[in-house]
Amino acid sequence: ISNTKKSIAKDEKTFIPANFVMGLARIDARPVTLCIDDFTINASHSGAGGLMLVRKYLMADRLSLQYKIPMLRVLDGASGGGSVKAVLSIGHSYVPMVPGCDITMKLLNTVPVVSVCAGPVIGLAAVKLSSSHLRVFVSKIASVAVAGTAVVEAVSGSPITMQELGGEHVVTHSGAVDIVVQSEQE
Repeated sequence: ISNTKKSIAKDEKTFIPANFVMGLARIDARPVTLCIDDFTINASHSGAGGLMLVRKYLMADRLSLQYKIPMLRVLDGASGGGSVKAVLSIGHSYVPMVPGCDITMKLLNTVPVVSVCAGPVIGLAAVKLSSSHLRVFVSKIASVAVAGTAVVEAVSGSPITMQELGGEHVVTHSGAVDIVVQSEQE
């Protein structure tokens, strides 16, 4: 839960969903820290709440470090990066110095980290993808980019799709992913 109007949500009117869910889980009876982005929340972007998303990511990193268990990230759109809305809200961008980068580097030196690119992965989510030991890409629905199509179109003056910007052809040729699967089930 990203926020509630009261400390405990008592009905649907006080519940506000989050664009990132994380916790401890088991896969084939083995413990993991599971982190899931949700592209459907907040129009796929954390906006001015970007620092809150960073804090949630770091909490997940700390869980994996504390229990020394692997991390599985399912990335799908949550950015948390230097949006115009975030810069106007906090007065500056925290890019390129992403808070907690040292914790993520310690995580990578301690436990296995696997990321699944299960949709458009933009901004901070793309950084999370790159800071993984194994990167899995779901063909036809996933894409990876530093910025979205609106930003690229504004700069270039030409329309572009997410698949042209960071689809399978781009990420396999650039080495941004390790494995391409044909479906989420695979």
